[in-house]
Amino acid sequence: MIRSARGRHFVAAEVAKKLASRPTVTPVPGTAFGMALVGGQVVSVIDLGGAPAALLLCEADGQLLALSGIDAERAGFFEAAPGGVSVDGGVAFDLDVDAIARSVSSVQGGPSQPSEPES
Repeated sequence: MIRSARGRHFVAAEVAKKLASRPTVTPVPGTAFGMALVGGQVVSVIDLGGAPAALLLCEADGQLLALSGIDAERAGFFEAAPGGVSVDGGVAFDLDVDAIARSVSSVQGGPSQPSEPES
């Protein structure tokens, strides 16, 4: 369960890989992405607009991606609800990390998989 400027959201364990203290994030000029070194790997970072408390390392479309501007609220098992999970008498909606990565990439020309050399 995370909170950002977008509100409170649920991130499934299959998507969320690691929560890390916020390392230095270097902006990539002309994009909505930054880059950070997390656990010895350079990863793309998307800022969700909240306070820079932590990075949530996720898998999006088969790539590692970090979300910044989040606060981790809690982890655990939650009752399923339409579009998310039930928590504190309300619904925390699923955060679609794949959709966020695709929308930022298509608008800003973000990172992509290296292409195969042409023969």
